[in-house]
Amino acid sequence: MEQSKINIVAGDIKKEDSSENPISEKCLYAIDFLLSEDRLNDISYNEDMKECTVFDSFLQEHDKQYLVFTGDDGTGKTEFLRKYFSISVHDTFKIENSKLLIMVSGDGNGILENGNNIKYFAEEIKKVCEYYEEAYIEKSEYIIRNYCKFYAFILDTKKSALSHPWLEKGLDETVYKTEIEDLKKDKPFTYYMLKLKYYLLLSQKITDLIIICDNIINNQIYVEIAYKINKCIRNYNKIKNKGYRTKTIFAMNNSTYWQLLNKNNLISDITVQKSKNFNIQGLLDAGFDYAKKLGEVWMEEHGFDMQALQNVKEALDFFNTRFNQKYQRMILGLCMHNKKLVLKCYRTVMCNQTWVRKKRFSYADNAYDENSGFLFNNITCIRALACGNEQVYNPVKIRDYLIPNILYNTEDEDYGIYNLLLMKYFVKRQGNHEFIGNKQENILDICENIWGKGSEYDNFRKAINYLLNKKVLDRYTLCTEEHPGHLFITEKGIELWDMFHGDSILMEICREDRFRDVNLNMEPSYILLNTKRQYLIFEDLLNMTRGFSSFEDKLYLSASERGYSAEYIRTFGKKRMAYYLLEGVYKSITYSVSRSNENLKSICKEVRDLVEAER
Repeated sequence: MEQSKINIVAGDIKKEDSSENPISEKCLYAIDFLLSEDRLNDISYNEDMKECTVFDSFLQEHDKQYLVFTGDDGTGKTEFLRKYFSISVHDTFKIENSKLLIMVSGDGNGILENGNNIKYFAEEIKKVCEYYEEAYIEKSEYIIRNYCKFYAFILDTKKSALSHPWLEKGLDETVYKTEIEDLKKDKPFTYYMLKLKYYLLLSQKITDLIIICDNIINNQIYVEIAYKINKCIRNYNKIKNKGYRTKTIFAMNNSTYWQLLNKNNLISDITVQKSKNFNIQGLLDAGFDYAKKLGEVWMEEHGFDMQALQNVKEALDFFNTRFNQKYQRMILGLCMHNKKLVLKCYRTVMCNQTWVRKKRFSYADNAYDENSGFLFNNITCIRALACGNEQVYNPVKIRDYLIPNILYNTEDEDYGIYNLLLMKYFVKRQGNHEFIGNKQENILDICENIWGKGSEYDNFRKAINYLLNKKVLDRYTLCTEEHPGHLFITEKGIELWDMFHGDSILMEICREDRFRDVNLNMEPSYILLNTKRQYLIFEDLLNMTRGFSSFEDKLYLSASERGYSAEYIRTFGKKRMAYYLLEGVYKSITYSVSRSNENLKSICKEVRDLVEAER
C-alpha cells in the first residue's frame, strides 16, 4: 500500500487548554466511587428469568446430577449464583429446608490434591464439617470418634483413599487412627469430603446436597473436582430412600467450556449460557444511596461532598440514558460484556478532557448545561475510548485502550489489510453470534497454500498475533505451535468490524497512526475538526481506501498467478475489503457538514467506481 508520513511528535500538536473547566479531585473521587468494581456486585446485572427457570428445573428433576453454567468473563455468573441461591459474598455454605449448599471457587486457590496451596478447598469443607458436627451430631454419638467405624466407612466408599485397604480386619485402634490421620495429612480434600458424607449419612438430616464449583479455569481443575465429588461425596443410595441426593453445578468461562468439550471431559445433564444483561443504572443508584447512608462526615473524609457526588451522579445518569438508547451495543461489544471493562469505559469517557467535555460539560453548579445534546455523541465517545486524553492516536505510547488500531502500519511493516482480511474471514464463517472456533481449517495453512511461505504468510502470522493481543481474536482451546488455529472472533472484534463499514470514525482514528510525508502538512483530525476542515479528513480517508483497494488487488493477483484465485475468493469472499471501508466513509460524508463539497463528491465517486469494479 502506498505510504506517506506524518509527524506525530507531541510537541508539534496543538493542545487545548482545559484549565478553564478542570475536573476537581473531589469529582474524580466521586466518579471512582460510583463506578466501583468491588462493591455491590449483586445488583450490577439484571435478573434473567430464563436462567432461573432452567435452574429450577434442574434442581427439581431427580435424574439430573450435573449442570454446567457458562459465559464470558465478567458477565456476572458468580453474582447470579449467589443471588439465585441467596448466599452472601461472605459465606461459602448454608443449610436451609433440609438442603445443604456449598459454594467454592476454583480460581487457582489450591483445589488440586497435588497443588502447593491445597489448604483452601479442604479448609472450606472442614468448616462445613465442624458446623455440621456441632449442630446436627449428638455429642453422645461415640461413633464419630470411632476410627474403626470411620475406617470401615471409607473402605466401603472409596478404598483407594487408604494406604492399606486390604487390611479390613484385625487392626487395632492405633493402626486405624494412623491410617486416617495420614489420609487427613496427605489428602485433606479427600478426607473432609469423606468425613462430610459420613456425617450426612449418620444424621439423616439432609435430603439434598448442592455443590457449586465456581470459576473453573481449566481442564485439570474441573477433572479433579468432578472426580472427587463423584467418588467421595456423591450418595448412590438415594434411590433406596437412604441418605441424600447430590446436585453439582460447575460455573466456567466459554474458553474452559470448549477445552472440556474438545477433550471429551465434560459431564453435563444441562448446559446454561449466561445472558448478558448489564445493569449500570442499578449500580449507580445503589452506590449513591450507599454514600448517602454513610453520611456527610464520611464523604468529607474521603475527599468529596454530597453536592459533588450529586453532580457526578446526574452526569452519569445522563450518559447512561444515552448509553441505553444508542451506545449499548457498541460499548458492551467492545467490553465483551465484562463488568470491569464496562466500568472502565464509563470512567474513560466521563473523565476525558479532550474529546468529551470540550467546554460543554461542567462538574460545578450543574451536571451539564442546557445544550446537553452535545455532551456525548458518537465521535466523542469513540475517540475517548481510542485516544484517551491524547489529541491523536499515538501507538508509540504503551497503552491498552478499548479500541485498537486495526489499520496498524509502520515504516517497516504494513499489514493493516491482513488484519481486515482475517476479521472478514472469521466473521464470514462464524457470524455475529456463533462464537465457535474453526476446528477443521487452519487459516495459516490456507494462506500457505495460496501464497506459499513468503512475505504474505509472515504478515498474516503477525496479524494473527496482533489481533490476539488486542482481544479481537481469541483461542477457545489450547493451541500448540504445530496447530496454532482454533481461533474465533470476539464480540469486540465483531463490533470493530461493524464500525469500519458503519462509520468512518474508527478508520479516521487509525489514520492518525499512518506515517505521512511531512511536506504534505497533513494535520491531525483534532485540529481539522476544530478548524472546520473536516473535508480534508475525508479526502485522506478516500485516498487510504484507494490504497487498500490497490494493495488488495496485488494480493489477489499473486494468488491468481499461483493458481489459487478460487481458494482466495472462497476464503476471503469476492467483495473487496476496500468496499467495506468505503461504505463507512460514504455514510460519514453523507451525514456530515461536508456533504455539499463538490470536490469531495467527485473523489468519492472515483473511489467507488474503483472498488466496485469486478475483480
